[in-house]
Amino acid sequence: MDTAAKVGRKAMYMGRRIGRLLAAGLVLACVTGFLQTPAAYAAATNQVTLPVSQVFTADGLSAPPSETFTYRLTPETASVPMPAGSGAAGYTFIITGTADAQIGPIYYDDAGIYTYTLVCVSTAAANYTIDRQVYTITVYILNGSAPVTVAYLSDEDKAPVISFKQIYKTPASKEWTVTFADGRGDTLKTEKVKDGGAATAPGNPQRPGYVFAGWDKDYSHITSDLTVTAKWIPWWGGPETPQPPAVPPPASTPQTSVTPPPITPTITPTPPPVAQQPAPIAPIPTPQTAGPVSGHTWSLFSCMMSVAAALTAILLLVFMYFRRRKYEEYMKELEDQGLLTDDRIDKLAERWKQGRLPRALAIIAGIVTPIIWLILDLPLIGMVWIDRSTPWITLVFIITMTLTLVFNIRKKNPDDENTKDADLNPIFVK
Repeated sequence: MDTAAKVGRKAMYMGRRIGRLLAAGLVLACVTGFLQTPAAYAAATNQVTLPVSQVFTADGLSAPPSETFTYRLTPETASVPMPAGSGAAGYTFIITGTADAQIGPIYYDDAGIYTYTLVCVSTAAANYTIDRQVYTITVYILNGSAPVTVAYLSDEDKAPVISFKQIYKTPASKEWTVTFADGRGDTLKTEKVKDGGAATAPGNPQRPGYVFAGWDKDYSHITSDLTVTAKWIPWWGGPETPQPPAVPPPASTPQTSVTPPPITPTITPTPPPVAQQPAPIAPIPTPQTAGPVSGHTWSLFSCMMSVAAALTAILLLVFMYFRRRKYEEYMKELEDQGLLTDDRIDKLAERWKQGRLPRALAIIAGIVTPIIWLILDLPLIGMVWIDRSTPWITLVFIITMTLTLVFNIRKKNPDDENTKDADLNPIFVK
């Protein structure tokens, strides 16, 4: 019985040892597996690099600008190893835009548990809501094993990654008040304009005795409240309604009571009344309108007819050259075939001269037409469709076109078919 009890107690002790070993293995597996977060390390030297990401989000109205935020890694105690470049307040670094950063490497000489705090220390950024999350980072350095890094959020939940989310909100557009005034104390229009926008002026105001001369300020790009005042030019040098100068009342003098001595009445003849001449009335100034009363103009219709006439003259000159060449080539063909006689030369010369006079007159009229237009319409200021030059230009243009038409009717080509001159055509033409 004693031997059986000893064997039972040994078996129980062995079971307890095996259970402890299994529990230790399970704890080690949890520490090295379940709690491990992404971190770069080198097992031989026990160094750790912490990845940190920054993400920008927006409200969808506009893209967030590339803002820069500052972060700081602070050790729990002064003896905790820190990355190169750390100061008394900790390790400070910046991230611009949506990007990633690396903290480290951090080197550890001894095994142990090391704790850090990582926060965003930027005080403010225009239109941004700064992520104030506080990450608590714990690094486990185990002898013979790779370092283990665990990050916790502010609510002590485990963080799979270290990431800061900076939220951008598009600022609301400002509105400015633009007031249009007439310069005499009255408001013509008040308008709300968005920042950077343009205001719309009211219709031109009226003022007796004055001409409206525009506005005193530019209102095409509004960046603040603005008052725009009308400018005026007087018709004459005086005020709107001339007023005579005010005459001050006579100063009152003290009255003293004096008793005059007795006077003997003397009768003096009264002279007849003299008629007074009325005072001359000053002429009332005549208002002058703004801008020139009259100006020189030129006719677009006259210009078009002048150009057409000039082009007709040029075409007639070119046509005259090619027509002469055509006659010369025709006579050469007759000469080559032995058909060029004196009679045929005379008849060809007579045919060449047909229409020569209207052609010459049409060329002269076409050249004269733009000259007459320039004489009548210079200087070319103020375009209109018809002016005083239009009837004359129209007359010369009609003469040019009529002479051109007469020339085209009367002209004859050297090889035209004609029963009277059929014998002029060489064999190859027939």
